[in-house]
Amino acid sequence: MDFKKIVHFILLALYVFSASSRAEIITGPGSLNQATVGTFGEVLTGEMVSDVSLSFSKELNTSYDVTTTVTGDGAAVLSGQSAQVSSTTGTARIASRKSIRYRAGHTGIIRFTASFEGTGTGYAGAFDSGSGFLIKRAANLTTFCYRKTTDTCTGLVDSTASGYTPRAIDWSKLNIFEIQYGYLGVANPALFVYTDKGRENIAVIYTQNRLTDAHSGKPKFPMAVETSGAMKVRTASWQGGTIGPSFMPGSGRPFHIAMNGGTLSAASLKTIANFKCSSTLAEGLEATESRLLYYTFFVDSPSGNNVGTVEFRIYRNATLSGTPSYSNVSSASLMQYDTTATYSSGGIHSSTTWVDWTGSVKGGSADGVINDADKSGLACRADDVFTITAQNVGLATDNVRVRLAFSWEEF
Repeated sequence: MDFKKIVHFILLALYVFSASSRAEIITGPGSLNQATVGTFGEVLTGEMVSDVSLSFSKELNTSYDVTTTVTGDGAAVLSGQSAQVSSTTGTARIASRKSIRYRAGHTGIIRFTASFEGTGTGYAGAFDSGSGFLIKRAANLTTFCYRKTTDTCTGLVDSTASGYTPRAIDWSKLNIFEIQYGYLGVANPALFVYTDKGRENIAVIYTQNRLTDAHSGKPKFPMAVETSGAMKVRTASWQGGTIGPSFMPGSGRPFHIAMNGGTLSAASLKTIANFKCSSTLAEGLEATESRLLYYTFFVDSPSGNNVGTVEFRIYRNATLSGTPSYSNVSSASLMQYDTTATYSSGGIHSSTTWVDWTGSVKGGSADGVINDADKSGLACRADDVFTITAQNVGLATDNVRVRLAFSWEEF
């Protein structure tokens, strides 16, 4: 055999070896620890942008993290290091205040732990009353569902793909689940569970080329667990978001509001306004939160020869006195405002600003303070309420007039 034939033989052998040793990307039922392929066929190597990231090792923080709703004998509590909803004949729900934001063209991922005990109905996933993706367990039967007012569900896969059978799931124990979705549910939603065999695809709802309209008209997905009837559902941690871009100033929908805050009465505390991030979105509105960019507090110079200071405060989810009557900032905005209810107590004290003023006899000046709030982390999410108060705290307590303005972006 001459030298050229030997080289050719070696190269051919190397090619055959390399081709046979290439790792395959396996999708569908039977996928174990292979590369993760997203809803849109992409290998998921990008950054996971988490809109919701919660664990329940210490508390259920209803001021900032979650909301709880119960009827009848329903209960929503912290049990050990898990959030737990339970009932016998009533209902109970724990939901994240933040919602998973839909980003067009990016794979949505919902990860959570959950266990189910009872013969009633239990839910876990990312959903509200009108839309979402969830596991539903009822009468000892588990299904995977998407929701558009009503639930469309499919049974779990019992597959022998790739030569193995998925492990039987003990639903009374905490399991780790993952849901992938995209294109408002037009892409096939898929459910995975993590077992001792790895990451197993156990359900797919076949929606591609089957729907006449996107299944989700309101793409706002709070993570939640819920019960109805004789059922207990526990969860230890939640993560939800997309493989896609994180927040960048200037990339959202901008809004601005300015208002006359009225006149302070001596040293009495005055509530200027309550701003609420609505939990009810207009059809097709994709924003799930508002982030404050700038705010301005201003004091008109009063007559007289006194000198004083006005303290402005911002509270999140305070207790209010009276019933708010909210008006929409605009039909395209999440934000609503109220000037009826007043601050009573509590809430998370988020910001304090002082503005000095001088009476006209002494020159008549007053400061207007503009704050760059982009780095402050002040974000308004579903059902959050921010209350703005003003009060004379200096030596003089003249009846000064105050004003304010806010600029924010919605995402």
